[in-house]
Order: sequence, then structure tokens, then C-alpha cells
Amino acid sequence: TRLAIESLSITQNSAAGSGINLDLVNVTGLDSVAIEDLIITGNGRGIDLNFVNTDAGSLSIEDSQVTGIIVSASQGSDIGNGVISDNRIAAPAGFEGILLDLQSTATAPSSANNFRIINNTQISTRDRDAVRSRRFDSGRRSAAGRDHRCGEGDGHDAAVRRGSGGVHYGG
Repeated sequence: TRLAIESLSITQNSAAGSGINLDLVNVTGLDSVAIEDLIITGNGRGIDLNFVNTDAGSLSIEDSQVTGIIVSASQGSDIGNGVISDNRIAAPAGFEGILLDLQSTATAPSSANNFRIINNTQISTRDRDAVRSRRFDSGRRSAAGRDHRCGEGDGHDAAVRRGSGGVHYGG
């Protein structure tokens, strides 16, 4: 099964919402999610994509102009191959440019292996990290409360290249 969202222009004027808020909860048989050729303007986050107990073989967000992206995986979700490329991302105040958020437990590990953020012409924000990767793993979180760094442990292997400055890994 494929899910594709393509060639849309959206104006979103509330800082509390998102241009596209897609909650994939308990979805089975999802091979790929492709989002491309979007123009999202406004005061909130452009794309809010949540995988909850849902696996996807691949995720691509490409060739778009948006006001920020969050990709979250929880309750045992797995994103097999993710790529965010060839976008112009200008997040408003209060939002990261790109946030990859993984939430795991000992019985329901979530993962985003082989996730790449590449060849984006702009990733900017006014007051947050341009690119942030956050992993909360209740079975592995240290006593000090530190999030695991990108590439530590299973299920979190990411690369950030060219045009993706201001990178923060961890909590």
C-alpha cells in the first residue's frame, strides 16, 4: 500500500496547527509514504507526520517549500528508509526546521534506520534547532535524563548532509 500527497498549496494561519497533520495509527501493510511538490506557508509547522504502531518501508519528503517538518515514530513503529531532500524549509518562531522524534519502550521499540536529510537548499528557524533528532527510550534513558545521541544503539541511524546547518542531536 502506498500513500502519496503531491502538488498542493496550503496556507495555514494558526501557530497551534499544521498545514498537514497526518496521524497513521495502527496502519498495516504500508509500503511507502511519499510527500512532494508542496507549498505550505503560514505561522505553524508545515508537516506533522506521526507513525503510531505503524511501519513504513520508506518515507520521502521532497521538492517542497514548507514551514517545518516533524516525523515521529512511537509504540513500536519502524520507518525503514527515510529521506528529506531537495526542500526549502523555513520554520517560524517556536518550531524546529526538521525534528525526527523516536519514542520507544522496552516492549515496543521504534526505529528510523537509514534516515537521510540531504540536498535541502534551506533549513532555517528563528529560535530553535534547524535540524534536531530526539530519541526517548524508556528502557535506555540514563539516570541524568540525557537522550541518546544519533547513531547510538539500535534503531536510530541518521545522516545529515549539505545545506543542513545548525544540527542538534539528542535532547
